[in-house]
Amino acid sequence: MTNVMSGREDYKVSTLLAVAGRLGLELVLVPKDASPGLLAAQVKAPAVKSRVAAALEALETKKNDKRSP
Repeated sequence: MTNVMSGREDYKVSTLLAVAGRLGLELVLVPKDASPGLLAAQVKAPAVKSRVAAALEALETKKNDKRSP
C-alpha cells in the first residue's frame, strides 16, 4: 500500500476496491454522459450553517438595512 500511495506502483482494481470499502465507499462506473446528473442530484445544502455563511448573511443583512429608509 505504501508503494501505491507514494506513486511507485499502480493500483490494481482489487486494491482500489479494498481501499474504497475500508473508507465506506463503493466504486461505481457510469456512462460519462450520465455523470454530471449524478453530481447535481447529490449536492445538498449543509444542515448547519458555517461561520462563513453566517458572517456573509450578517453582512448582507447590514447592507440591506442601510439601504431601506
